[in-house]
Amino acid sequence: MDEKGVLEPVHYLKVSHNGTPAAGLLYKVLPLPEGGKKRDKAVNSTWEGQYGGIPHEPTNDKLRARAHLRSTLNRDNRDDLYMDSYFTA
Repeated sequence: MDEKGVLEPVHYLKVSHNGTPAAGLLYKVLPLPEGGKKRDKAVNSTWEGQYGGIPHEPTNDKLRARAHLRSTLNRDNRDDLYMDSYFTA
């Protein structure tokens, strides 16, 4: 999409087990908010000790700087590893 010039900022980014786009792409799809006001959301699916090097806090920090980050990492019950996301106009 970037090569075709059609990559634009998103309001919701689902991050696969903390895999994030390269820095240049991250700035395009999830730019830093103007005036520090976050309106976008990012969600990642991860669990401490499940995968090597994940959760990756430097990645989470980049996401938190741009959006409200929700993660399965903070779940108390491993059987409750889903999240509902609601979108309003």
